[in-house]
Amino acid sequence: MKNIAIITTSLNGGGAERIAGLLSKELSKKYNVYLFLMNTENIIYEYGGTIVNIGYSGPFYEYAIKVYKEKYDINVSISFLEIMNFANIRTRGKERVIISERSVQSLCTPFLYSEAEKISRYYNYADEIVACSYGVKYDLEESYKIKNDISVVYNFINKENIAKKSLENINNEILDFLDGSDFFLNVGRLHEQKNQERLINQFSFFVRKQPNYKLIILGSGELKTRLENQIKKLGLVEKVRVVSYMSNPFSYMKKAKALILSSHYEGLPNVLLEAMTIGLPIIATDCLAGPRELLNDERDYGVIYKKNRIGKRGILIPDVLSENDGTTSFMAEAMETIIQNREYCELFVTNQKAYIEEYANELILNNWIKLIEKSNIKSSNVLNDEDQRLDKAKKIYIYGAGKVGKTFYIRLSKKYDINGFVVTRKEEDSSLFGVSIYDIDSLHDDFKDSAFIIGVSDNYQSDVIKKLKEKGIDNYVYPFVCPCTYDYYISNCNNLNIREELIDWYRSVTGREIAIDNPKTFNEKIQWLKLYDSNKIKTTLADKLTVREYVKTKIGVEYLIPIIGVWDKYEDINFDELPNKFALKCNTGSGTNIIVKEKATMNHKSNALRFDEWQKIKYEYMSGLEMHYSGMKSYVYAEELLETENGEDLFDYKVFVFNGKVKLIQVDIDRHHNHRRNLYTTDWEYLPYTILYSTDPNYIIEKPACLDELINIAEILGKDFIHVRVDFYICKNHIYFGEMTFSHGSGTEVFIPEKFGYQMGEWMKLEKTK
Repeated sequence: MKNIAIITTSLNGGGAERIAGLLSKELSKKYNVYLFLMNTENIIYEYGGTIVNIGYSGPFYEYAIKVYKEKYDINVSISFLEIMNFANIRTRGKERVIISERSVQSLCTPFLYSEAEKISRYYNYADEIVACSYGVKYDLEESYKIKNDISVVYNFINKENIAKKSLENINNEILDFLDGSDFFLNVGRLHEQKNQERLINQFSFFVRKQPNYKLIILGSGELKTRLENQIKKLGLVEKVRVVSYMSNPFSYMKKAKALILSSHYEGLPNVLLEAMTIGLPIIATDCLAGPRELLNDERDYGVIYKKNRIGKRGILIPDVLSENDGTTSFMAEAMETIIQNREYCELFVTNQKAYIEEYANELILNNWIKLIEKSNIKSSNVLNDEDQRLDKAKKIYIYGAGKVGKTFYIRLSKKYDINGFVVTRKEEDSSLFGVSIYDIDSLHDDFKDSAFIIGVSDNYQSDVIKKLKEKGIDNYVYPFVCPCTYDYYISNCNNLNIREELIDWYRSVTGREIAIDNPKTFNEKIQWLKLYDSNKIKTTLADKLTVREYVKTKIGVEYLIPIIGVWDKYEDINFDELPNKFALKCNTGSGTNIIVKEKATMNHKSNALRFDEWQKIKYEYMSGLEMHYSGMKSYVYAEELLETENGEDLFDYKVFVFNGKVKLIQVDIDRHHNHRRNLYTTDWEYLPYTILYSTDPNYIIEKPACLDELINIAEILGKDFIHVRVDFYICKNHIYFGEMTFSHGSGTEVFIPEKFGYQMGEWMKLEKTK
């Protein structure tokens, strides 16, 4: 049985993501399916197979995809959305690579230079390209000169579900608004692509002649306020209503006079298929792409029509700017046609019914299976071609001096001479790793023999490409770099040189060199401790369950939060036996917990997935090679929930112990909204310093009545260590132990002023330099 990877961003919204989920569900009946997702939170779409969380970190998700393709021995990888299509192609191993294009990219708003450039550069390397419509195929061939054969496979639809939901009732508030009037309906995201502004303008012309009709725009998005202001300006408040999108638009379709699609561009508009399933007359802009195929079986997009056309299953209107300002009124005329010509409407519905009866998910699935079962695999590799550009270049610059650019330098400088970093705007003379940083406009080199490495994350790549093009530079590459990240360490765990990798990781995260054998600052000494002081007792004490015996022996059981239960995994928990409120945690990692204040509201499906992911993580590789986390067995456990009398969050007192003596106490404020940190001496003197998060001198934290006791027990627990941070809660004047942390912030948090980082480093007396 073949192993299939389906690669997309998430399953929490979006048309392409929905189709990816449905495809995974159908293919899982025949293949081993692995669904690679950047984000596994808030899954709302159906899916099948095994979810694989590839995470997200700059462009470094590519490495995770490559790792998991190898781990699961993937035979065919299918990707949805451009960002994942590029990654799929660039991570090719021995598998067959299929990419799926879901929209007309040349018309996307805003236009993204990097995506357009990557489509032209990368798509021809795929073994197969699947377009969701003939219009999308046309756009790839005409706008991006794609030479590959492009297969067209339409989208799945759930006809039974649509028909069932169409029988449900409309919201009473909307019924009151309609007050018995017939209405036109638009369904779509409130975005420039969907062009509801055109629709509102055109409806204003129509309603002057036909005042008994109304319009409902069913959608959510960034343009809601703008559209509502337009409605007010045109005096249409009693005639037009914007309704936030809901999971069941079909009950509205069932009662509407017609559906109006006003889009400027599409891929294959599912809303037209849904309307036809219900039997609803349709007015649609003849945009690129989809409407002319679905409504009139036309596939030639080289022909541009300049007037309304009565199609087999609806009315097509020209997609022209004159509709926006009212110079023309094709859409308003189409609305008139719908209400005046009953014969057309009956013909549309009859033809829709015949079309939908032939529209079968089984045929669509078979088309996908045929593509999967093909055996051709291209031998060309895009990364080899990118490497050749660098090999031939006389000078190499990295465009970007942030986290991505730093990581690229650390990895690539071992193979190439990097002549400098380049940024769009440099504020002052500076360098990084001893290499100069240049403003792009200050470079006067002959770029003919230079290569530029795109060293920024996806969100900034379009700006960088645009700037390079303005300078006449076209020799740039997107290198594949093994990042200093979790997936890199996991995939190479048996062959890591921990010392060298730790030095590289620290450089990548901080942009600073480190003399690992002569550390001075707190952060540097934390790296030294990771490397030379990672003993077995730390593994025991970093485990939130096994540390309890140590605490019990050293200071007493009364400081421990009572445990309700311990389980191997989330699915083993019998929640009927738990109280209404509790804290549910993993014994490994940081932040691996949920606070339950109302048991009945728990989302068990989401929680089970979350805890499963947490338990699979090897935390020694999660944040800078904290090797004392190695060998822990992960459990799920429930603790009694500590609460203040007024229900506010408890303060978390983080007590820094150096060579057995407390030197500093950190208190975090409002961690989930406006995170701040206040620092105090052992006499509770406020320190105006910052460690990562801003300090707040106006937020008064009273000196704990039990401060002396807090310091005493922290020193007992930390007596045998060069450094440890011991965390406590104080609830109703009672101290409770939280955890012991041996590498605060993994030794990378920023100190303001910087000299405070040196002062904390002086508190830490290392036994000897190894």
